[in-house]
Amino acid sequence: MIGLVHLLVLAVLMATLGGTSGARLNPAVTIALTAVAGSPRPTS
Repeated sequence: MIGLVHLLVLAVLMATLGGTSGARLNPAVTIALTAVAGSPRPTS
């Protein structure tokens, strides 16, 4: 049951934040990709 709730929470977070962060939920990954590869800025 806990695993299912965790999966649903992650799915909702990815759906809501996907357009803003590219669905990267770990800030360390976003910072590292921006520093190394110059991650493209999302366009609205």
